[in-house]
Amino acid sequence: MPTIHNNFLTAYDSFVNEIFLYFFTKTLQRDAAKSLTQEVFTKTWNDLSEQSEMHTAGLSLRNIHKLLKQNAESICLNQELSFAM
Repeated sequence: MPTIHNNFLTAYDSFVNEIFLYFFTKTLQRDAAKSLTQEVFTKTWNDLSEQSEMHTAGLSLRNIHKLLKQNAESICLNQELSFAM
């Protein structure tokens, strides 16, 4: 059975570029986008770690992707980022 650790690593490999580009289009700053991307993955890992192993063991890549996108949007709102013109 895949572990949450393995699923998270797969999610990172699959979605890190998408999350980075999401922030880059909002900031037009590579370093800021990298930092915000790291923040999203750290928050998502912490969110998953707080849940019991029984709830996260079977967590699909799709569900992790959904949580990553939710956390990215939340960070944008908290940082008051808007699309760069």
